[in-house]
Amino acid sequence: MNITRSIPPLPLARRAERGYSLSELVVSMTASLVLILGVLGVFEMNSRMAKVQNDLADTQQSLRAGQHELVRMGRMAGRGSLGVGVIPAGRAVAVRNNAAEEEYISPGDDSTPGVLEGTDVVTLRGVFNSSLLQIQADVPNTVVFNPSAAAPTDGTIRVRNLAVATLPAGAAVGSAGAVPQDLSPLIQSITLGRPEALVLVSATNPDNFAVVELDPANSNATNPAEVVVGFRVTGGTYTDDNYRHLMPGGAYPAGFGMPAYLGILEEYRYYVRELRVDAELMPTLVRARTYPNTEVPYASQVANWSTELAENVFDLQAVFGFDQNTDGRVTDVNPPDPTPGDPSPADMDELLYDHPNDDDTLPVWASGRLAWLRVTTLSRTDRTDNTYEAPQLLLVEDHDYAGSELNNDKNRRHRRRIVSTHVELRNVF
Repeated sequence: MNITRSIPPLPLARRAERGYSLSELVVSMTASLVLILGVLGVFEMNSRMAKVQNDLADTQQSLRAGQHELVRMGRMAGRGSLGVGVIPAGRAVAVRNNAAEEEYISPGDDSTPGVLEGTDVVTLRGVFNSSLLQIQADVPNTVVFNPSAAAPTDGTIRVRNLAVATLPAGAAVGSAGAVPQDLSPLIQSITLGRPEALVLVSATNPDNFAVVELDPANSNATNPAEVVVGFRVTGGTYTDDNYRHLMPGGAYPAGFGMPAYLGILEEYRYYVRELRVDAELMPTLVRARTYPNTEVPYASQVANWSTELAENVFDLQAVFGFDQNTDGRVTDVNPPDPTPGDPSPADMDELLYDHPNDDDTLPVWASGRLAWLRVTTLSRTDRTDNTYEAPQLLLVEDHDYAGSELNNDKNRRHRRRIVSTHVELRNVF
């Protein structure tokens, strides 16, 4: 006997627990993957943009840092009545234009840092970080010249920590109204035995000055209220070959008379240091400090050849604006007039080093007034960006970049920024 049993259908609740089909699973996973890839793509793009913005911010900061000190010191160049002289080998301001290959911050000395080819070395001199100290030359024995004031070889100057202000007749120097003077930089230099360059400003002619050498051996800084400053005009460490050349005519000025002010003269050289790591260029804007018009680092410390100011700055250019025809303005003719010195304002080029054809040996640059200095710096991001290619550099002021390694494919992957600042030279004449 056959017995047929019927199997009841599964309840609806159990049939719902069977899950997705394979096709449904593939579709859902594909959609999820597309969504995740989209989110990752947006995240990666935002991350890349953030890196670019950070790199550009660092680049801008480098430019600001480098420009800040150059501009600040440029405005003070010549402080202490130091005349400008004749560019390029001036007194308050000097320049080494477009450095040659394998050039060093101390010319010919390969033990000093290298200067990146094509960049400028800007030299600034003046009384920068200390005060111009007033001298009471009318008080007996305050200034002593040996053998005479007309042709001195050495001497002493007494500098007090209180300067004469506008005082009532017969008032003592230490009475109310006297102005305090900071003698600490002078005391430090004497104590450490540094042969500083001192600038003396004439009491009879404020535009007349002399550069002498601090003689620590004949100085006395034991009394902080009155420092005896020994100095040498000749026969010092740097007097004969260096300091005297900073004076007009290269000699102690005739008719100088008595000094009214004294200051410590400083020299700073700004340049782009050529440094390579595994053959890769690592340019940096740096500052050298030397005893003025010497090739000796300040305080004889090698570190003073290269104080870092800003990384990834790969060019420094200086342009000088002259008011040659004294019309109260600086005229730019680019390219320069083939007949320099033409009195016609329309033809006169009064900018030096803004074009490769500029010739700084022409006598025209020795005339007129140096009105301002334009400082241009170029920087780049620290990292390359493989999605970016910078345009080729062609000409920056008078720096021709034709054939430069900075135009190769790898170096063009860096983003670049340029900043130019006009610096009014307030203390030069």
